[in-house]
Amino acid sequence: MENKTKVIFDYFMDYEDGKIARLKTAEAYNTPFNLFVDNADTIKIKTGECCFVDICGVGNDIEVFDSENEYKKSDHTMAPISMIPMGTFPADPANEDFVQSPHILYSGKVLNAEFNPCAKIDQPNYCITIETLGMNIKLYCRYEGTISTNNIIQGAAWLFGNLETQALGIGGLL
Repeated sequence: MENKTKVIFDYFMDYEDGKIARLKTAEAYNTPFNLFVDNADTIKIKTGECCFVDICGVGNDIEVFDSENEYKKSDHTMAPISMIPMGTFPADPANEDFVQSPHILYSGKVLNAEFNPCAKIDQPNYCITIETLGMNIKLYCRYEGTISTNNIIQGAAWLFGNLETQALGIGGLL
């Protein structure tokens, strides 16, 4: 099923030039997060329904570690596989000006890394797939070093994708 992540739909809300969906990871942790969704006006989905999404992200503030042990030796306090949905809840509950967004802080294991040597200086030069806290994210980022499979990557990302109510698997619908 490629890199699709199974999620539970909660609701849509307005966001800048479109909609974001409040989702929860279905397979592990039931972690709520927001995702910018282009197909919000066309998908038929109800609260509590499972769906699938190829979660994509635009990454920034990237740090790469050769291994989980190297990450643990750093000054980061997040676990090597972890995610904080910083655009979902305010850090200070008293903050009345908080606006929800599809932003997360994450650390995760690199499952696949593709480098584009022809990318211009203002374009992502990597497309990597990372595993983090019950989801896989296809992350587009700019990084001047080397990113390889099994590295641990840490940073911030803006998430987007389209919801699918069905996903074709081997032998039919999952």
